[in-house]
Amino acid sequence: MNIRQRLRRGAARVAGARATPALALGRRAMSGLFGGSPRVVVCAMPRSASSFVTTLLAHALRCPQRPLVTDYADTEQNLSLAPILDAWPQGFVAQHHFLPTAGNLRLVRQCGLRPVILHRDVRDVLVSLREVLVKRIHELDGEAWRHRTSALFIAPCGPEFAAWDEERQMDLLVDYAAPWLVRFYATWQRACAGGLDAAWCGYGEVTADPAAALTRLGGALALGFDASDVRRAVQAAASPRNFNVGRAGRGRGALTPAQERRLVRLGAYFPDAGCEAIGLGPAAGGAS
Repeated sequence: MNIRQRLRRGAARVAGARATPALALGRRAMSGLFGGSPRVVVCAMPRSASSFVTTLLAHALRCPQRPLVTDYADTEQNLSLAPILDAWPQGFVAQHHFLPTAGNLRLVRQCGLRPVILHRDVRDVLVSLREVLVKRIHELDGEAWRHRTSALFIAPCGPEFAAWDEERQMDLLVDYAAPWLVRFYATWQRACAGGLDAAWCGYGEVTADPAAALTRLGGALALGFDASDVRRAVQAAASPRNFNVGRAGRGRGALTPAQERRLVRLGAYFPDAGCEAIGLGPAAGGAS
């Protein structure tokens, strides 16, 4: 049994328990073995350029992209200790959609992960989600649809979604997806107000000037890459890939007045969260 297997076996014994000293000891042991390799987790709203940002960071840091969860598709992507330990030696950049639950925050802190929180105007996300759901319905059948459509965890619909008119499709997304999106933003804001060290990035910032956004993120998280790393990363990430190509503000005017009122009401529940950044709140005036 090699050292990584031993560490993983020991960590598995405490993974379900609140054995903070044991996990902290394991982290110190692994840090001593594998040094200061970067361990970044991009925690994102869906459709917020997370694949693009993750690729930028991975190229700038010269480290692989690795999953830190054991399940995808129609479930929230909560962190898991075993894949974190598997990925630990090389360092990594991971990309997931999850909330700052007690369990997720415990792993972020105790495993020394550096979070990047990606957000986007909620209306833009809803418009993009509707398009990708319809597209996936036409591309995939049966179980493939269930297992390869990550948006299902906040938009629990079936293939019949594609046959609905656009207003009904948006009704479902406003009722089911929008509450998760607002909760995502507000609860991560609360976690950071409580002392979590994280870097934030908006969709408009990274799509308007990827190099400037990447440089700022690197500085905010003390990741140690330089201007040449940024240039190389931007050039590599600009290659044709399956990235979402959108624009900021595309959700403006997409909702009916009734849908708009429901959406604005969600933001009003979090007056101190700065929801203007996602198109809600007093300064946003309820408009994107």
